[in-house]
Formats: sequence, C-alpha cells, structure tokens
Amino acid sequence: MAEATCRRELDLEIPADEVAKAMERVAKEFARVARVPGFRPGKAPVSLIRRRFADDIKGEVVQSLVPERVEKAVSEQKLTPVSQPQVDKLDFAEGQPLKFRAVFEVLPEFELANYKDLSISRCPSWTSPMTMSTKPCRK
Repeated sequence: MAEATCRRELDLEIPADEVAKAMERVAKEFARVARVPGFRPGKAPVSLIRRRFADDIKGEVVQSLVPERVEKAVSEQKLTPVSQPQVDKLDFAEGQPLKFRAVFEVLPEFELANYKDLSISRCPSWTSPMTMSTKPCRK
C-alpha cells in the first residue's frame, strides 16, 4: 500500500516551437561534423542532413529536452524523487508538441507522532540465571 503512494506519474508536454528550435540546433550541429559523400566536411546542406540523419536528430532532441523538462516539473511540484524517472508513452511527431510520461518514486510523506512522552521499562542488567527464569521484567 505504501509503495503505491510513493509512485508519481507526470504527463508532460514540450511546446512545438521549443522542439523545432532544438531540432534546428541539433541539425546544424550534425551538419557541422557530418561527412556526406559529394560534400566537404561541414558543408552539406542542413536539409540533406535532416533527411539523412532524421532518427539520430530526433534521438538527440529527446535526450536533451526530456531530462530538462522532467527536472523542471519535479522542482515546480516540490517532489523529491528517489529513483531515476522512467520515460514512456513518448509521442514525437514533426511539427507537433513532444508529449511523454515520466514515472518515478518519491520519498513517502508521513507525520511523526508524539514520541517524547513515551516511557520504556528497562530490565536490570545484573540478572542471574535464577532470576531470569522466575521473575519477568515489569514496569
């Protein structure tokens, strides 16, 4: 039961314009270092790079944007995650917002009861085998 209350799921969305900017930035970075036949290194057109390395660019964008957004959402909601967020239900289409769900465990919330007025009984430390078998420790 306590395990279920510690699990949090956040449905998050990154706006399409932010995703487009990140795609453009990553595509330019790929164009700068990619080697494409027929072009000098770093001189291939960005449109060609986008087509040729589409899956790699999408992967880079997801790896850069998703952790930032999860961290921002966790701090906004003042949560303390104890496990690494697992991302699932990733919906990433060109020109659309990036939607995903982050699932993680948080510290349990509980109230500390009044413990200062508790009393305990202590058994004498000098017991012999005879007293241990005949007299139980009482308050």
